[in-house]
Amino acid sequence: MDVSIIAPVYNVSQYLTEFITSVLSQSHSDFELILINDGSTDDSLQICNEYARKDSRICVVTQENKGVSSARNKGLSIATGKWISFVDPDDKLHPDFLKRVVEIAKKSNVELIQTYYEQIDNFGNVIPYTPFYKGLKEVCSTDWLENTAYYFVRNVALPRTVLYKSSIIKENNICFNEKYQICEDVDFVFNYAKCISKVFIDDSKFYYYRLRPKSLTKTQGINRSRFSAILYYHDARNFFAENKAILNGFLFGELKILEKFYLEEICLPKNMEVRASRIKSVESLCVLVYGKEIYEQLSKTPILTLRHLIKLIGRQIDWNDGIPAKQKLCFIFIKKIPRFFHGILARRIF
Repeated sequence: MDVSIIAPVYNVSQYLTEFITSVLSQSHSDFELILINDGSTDDSLQICNEYARKDSRICVVTQENKGVSSARNKGLSIATGKWISFVDPDDKLHPDFLKRVVEIAKKSNVELIQTYYEQIDNFGNVIPYTPFYKGLKEVCSTDWLENTAYYFVRNVALPRTVLYKSSIIKENNICFNEKYQICEDVDFVFNYAKCISKVFIDDSKFYYYRLRPKSLTKTQGINRSRFSAILYYHDARNFFAENKAILNGFLFGELKILEKFYLEEICLPKNMEVRASRIKSVESLCVLVYGKEIYEQLSKTPILTLRHLIKLIGRQIDWNDGIPAKQKLCFIFIKKIPRFFHGILARRIF
């Protein structure tokens, strides 16, 4: 079998029919679709089973709710294809998606194939973005990793637009880290890319990635998903400390999220419940990710604590290494505003 398509399913019944239909409509038919029902409480499991009864290429597995990483790992444990494709069930595929990537896989001696995606909203409208690469090209994995460290935090590169060789995953025991609520996909891709030598990049957009307003990546505040992203970037920059280009990319990603926290702190509602929650969130973030010693050195006012963290991260970044001008201005704005003005803001908020 050429490709195993793995899709974690959790309460996506409104999108599921369109998604499964797009997979079954592929012009390349040598695939299996593994649907991991991750404890759905809506009609998702029923829809999955209905399609499985009609098409033998569909395999449905049910588990209690453990999260997307656990579901993908379960899919990997039973996949039989030469190549692995991860797809989310609120997205959909162009009819020639598999044909395109399989043809590349058979013609080139590479271990990872990256394509791009069309961003769509809930109404199917296209949301434009600028791809990092353009055209068709083959690159070494080290160069790809260095560029991708920036690409992930700029354009939300996804494992869903990457084709993986299953033998490499199995030989190197690569899996999704279940401690991350978000960025588990980035972690998987980087662990995989470290084990290969060549990457093929195709800028065609045969994958339709749906941007949902209530998704983890769109929720404001210091929530579990953003907390997890900070934790991942911090872990990753420690792991890639010897590669300055990759390190700089992850420092940049960490800085971007801290800046979002900071700017949202100024604008969030002014009530006691929110205040208590925000103080606790900033304290937890600091202690878990940066350590209790660092937290105790910083201000007990959340907005000032975040500002100090931004300055700490910013001092470690090589600002001459591809950092966008817009990001530089944001950092300068936060760093250079006089301390007393932040104090005034903090008192107004609290």
